[in-house]
Amino acid sequence: MIDFEEYYLDLAEANANPDAPTNWKQLYASAKKEYGLKSLAPSEWNDLINRMKTDDTTFKAYINTFQLIDFEEYYLDLAEANANPDAPTNWKQLYASAKKEYGLKSLAPSEWNDLINRMKTDDNMFNSYI
Repeated sequence: MIDFEEYYLDLAEANANPDAPTNWKQLYASAKKEYGLKSLAPSEWNDLINRMKTDDTTFKAYINTFQLIDFEEYYLDLAEANANPDAPTNWKQLYASAKKEYGLKSLAPSEWNDLINRMKTDDNMFNSYI
């Protein structure tokens, strides 16, 4: 396992003090010491400060409001990775834009709610999501 650190941003704190410097907080210092990781992610993506830059195509957010603009999704075929443990990690892109993939105008909660309602009647949309 590649070791990495993970940080998070308290959005309530950031929104309450928009003129203050960004205060990233360390979630943990070593992934090897953690038992319940939230997800698999390439180690170079765990620098959340770099993710906030709007020219980063993996994760885009407005710097002043921290509102998400869009994100890409990648996955790791664990069967393939386990079958070839000495091979380089082969991350594959699932989609380049969440907004395009799911027909969202924005990443606002209301858009995700509309997506859920569409999935109730559109099996293809539901199956593409899961």
